[in-house]
Amino acid sequence: MAKLNIFKTLSIPLSDLYFQYEPEGITSFQTDLFLGSTLTEKLNVFSTPHYEFAVLFDKLGESLLMDFEGTRYVQLMKRWGRDHKHNIWKTNRFWNTFSSIKKKGFIGCIQVLESPKNEDHISSVGGFEIYHGHHRSAICAALGHKTIKCNVARERK
Repeated sequence: MAKLNIFKTLSIPLSDLYFQYEPEGITSFQTDLFLGSTLTEKLNVFSTPHYEFAVLFDKLGESLLMDFEGTRYVQLMKRWGRDHKHNIWKTNRFWNTFSSIKKKGFIGCIQVLESPKNEDHISSVGGFEIYHGHHRSAICAALGHKTIKCNVARERK
């Protein structure tokens, strides 16, 4: 994992946030689980399995935990080699984070990169690549937040 320096904090529109593509994040093998016709559209926070899962939590509540296996979010975790026990743990954590943000609002910051690792897909639309905070940004988007507080970081040389 790269060493980063945080150099400013901004309130960034959620529509300007994108998931990582390469080298440490989502690969082409997994993008069929994301919505959109282009890779840039698929990587937008509103097109991700994480966002869809948060929307389902908002609609179905805790009952989603009883039948989560068929969701695109869990399908993505399975492609990453996660087992059933991990998926239960992760969805419970997701629920706890969702519940906290819904009740108290989002407190804190996520981390985004000043310059995306894959320039081809994100820099052309003027957005930011999420480095740390994929779940929290998806939850905030599903709950109707327009912006999110972000620590903007660059790789330490």
